[in-house]
Amino acid sequence: MPHSPPACRPYPQPRHEEALYNIIQEFLKAGLITESSSPYAASVMLVDKGDGKKRLVVDYKKLNRVTVKDSSPMPNMEETIRKLGKGYNCFSKLDLKSGFYQTQSERS
Repeated sequence: MPHSPPACRPYPQPRHEEALYNIIQEFLKAGLITESSSPYAASVMLVDKGDGKKRLVVDYKKLNRVTVKDSSPMPNMEETIRKLGKGYNCFSKLDLKSGFYQTQSERS
C-alpha cells in the first residue's frame, strides 16, 4: 500500500440517527452492503431527496485523493449517441429505484 488509509470521522447527525440506522439495516438485509473491517472508511450522511425521504450519501473526498486514477479515457458522448441511434426509430427510458445501488461491484 503506497499510502496510509485516510482517517475519517463520522459526521454527527443526532437528528438522523434512527433513519440512518434503518437505512443501513435495509441495505444489509438486501445484501447491498456487508460488514467490513477494512482500514479504509468514509463518512456518511443523510440528505433530503425533496419528497420527504432521505438518501444516504458517502463523502469519498479523502479516499479519492489516494485512489489511483483510471488511465482509460471516457467515451465521447456525442459519438456514442450517434452510434446507438443509427437505424433505430424508437427509444425508451427506465427509472430504476435507487439506480446507483443496482450496479454490482467486484469483490476485492
